[in-house]
Amino acid sequence: MNNPNTNCWYADNPNNFFFSFRASANRSSTALPLVCNSGFLLLDSGEGDPSFIYRCQDRYFAYNSMVGLRSIFFVLNDEHFDIYTQSIENLRQRLLESDAWNGVWGNLFLPEPCFLPCDIYRCEVPFTPLLERQMQRLEVRDSINATGLFCNQVSPTLSLLLGQWLQHIRDIVPSFIDFYKLALSGEIAIRFHDKLSYVKLLQAVPEDTLPLHAPTITLTIEELLDIRTWSDLSQRFIAATNDAISPTAFYIKSSFDSGGNAAAILTQKDYGEKYAAFKEELLGSLSLMDSSYCLAELRAAISAQQTWSAMTLPEETLAAYATAWTKKRSQQPLSIIVQRHIRRTAKPDTLLPYGIGYNLWIAPSGDCKVLAIAAQVYSDPEYKHHLGAWLSTDLANRIANLIPFAKVRNLASQFVLEGYCGPIGFDAILNESGEYEFIYDCNPRLTAVFPALAVRTFLIKQGFVVESVLNLDYRGRFQLADRQTMNKLSERGWLFEPNRPSGILYVPSLAKQDGFDVVMVNMSLEEMNAAVLSGLLGDGRDDDKGTITRLYC
Repeated sequence: MNNPNTNCWYADNPNNFFFSFRASANRSSTALPLVCNSGFLLLDSGEGDPSFIYRCQDRYFAYNSMVGLRSIFFVLNDEHFDIYTQSIENLRQRLLESDAWNGVWGNLFLPEPCFLPCDIYRCEVPFTPLLERQMQRLEVRDSINATGLFCNQVSPTLSLLLGQWLQHIRDIVPSFIDFYKLALSGEIAIRFHDKLSYVKLLQAVPEDTLPLHAPTITLTIEELLDIRTWSDLSQRFIAATNDAISPTAFYIKSSFDSGGNAAAILTQKDYGEKYAAFKEELLGSLSLMDSSYCLAELRAAISAQQTWSAMTLPEETLAAYATAWTKKRSQQPLSIIVQRHIRRTAKPDTLLPYGIGYNLWIAPSGDCKVLAIAAQVYSDPEYKHHLGAWLSTDLANRIANLIPFAKVRNLASQFVLEGYCGPIGFDAILNESGEYEFIYDCNPRLTAVFPALAVRTFLIKQGFVVESVLNLDYRGRFQLADRQTMNKLSERGWLFEPNRPSGILYVPSLAKQDGFDVVMVNMSLEEMNAAVLSGLLGDGRDDDKGTITRLYC
């Protein structure tokens, strides 16, 4: 993509995917840089339990490798380290299996991660024999000396843990990370993870200088509970926004959660039922009931994870994690975002996606570049269960022409004035008039667009022309099919092969036992849906998100 309206397409430079922290100029141009690609922002917001930082990092190992980065993996103890060692060896074997069909992974080097011991409950990186052994590895030392550190997301807890690590290795590599910048970035990111901060940030900015934003009001939980009827909510909304369009439906969501969590669409007809369900979901997600809710969620999440289901975890450890999660959730100053529900255009000739992620990378200078404009793909018609990001050069150019980049740049500049730099994403929805309305959903991190970006970058380096990439989740939801099924995929033209670089790629994942991610390259939406509906991929069953029977975009 090279659209003059968007300044540039920045997705071919992995250095600009991430937050970057370096204390001095590069000292090594050949070593692999280190990357911490995990879920610390979601941990500190209370959206993820303490074990989430161990489980989340498993999703990205192959993708980090595709863009030439050495992963940092936090491990609980030596048993956890041994499980990782075995799991990574298993993944290398599965990479060979998928390469026998796709023929593209022969040049993919999977560097051994840098393992850091971490007791997340105590927020401690202890100096252990394991850490000492890791720091004695020459390739790890070279990586530390390379370019500092890259992170997909930052938070106060990550700053604390990495600060302890820096103290342990100060005699090896003094100050290779700009710790002050890391700590400041973590504080800014956790602030803007709360959508209320986004709303407040733009209150004094002239509307005509910004991309179109959906009329929005905010409520405290107490205010929400006091609103009993549709009429009460509608009158309050109209009075606060002066919205010229009479609302026929409202979209309400938690200000401190991802869009698919603690959210609902309310209409006058179903208000009572949907309002009660939303309230129950919200209170449950806040863990205001009791910690048994968190404990049950935690057990389910761990049982589905390859590197954690094999761990010997005492019941008191799980209980401590659940209690910490409950406390974190209950301490969040949560607000409710209320918007007029944006209905998709009914025009049959509209081929634009309903939801998009407009991803930017903000440089330390304050200049911003387009990282990716991605269509958001879901597994359900209500657009609640997000599957992945669809990068399409054609779609991105058409979307970019609808949203003046000068206004996007001005939106980004408001965050720059607050000290923000690094990756950031904004969600927008296509309305009935064919315009995109930004919905005050800011992701102060590298979003789920990363797997598609990584595959795109890797394939381009291998000499392939890549017009589009869609990842169907990134948690190892699929299995590599048997030979007969793979032959059928090939016969129908749905399997990516070197002589036909269009179709399905299988990417082995650490997230689930023998799990693969499915990535669809250079396929139209019709072709991708046909492949899903054929049943040849399997159902991609997931305990949280159900099965994949169709793609909604």
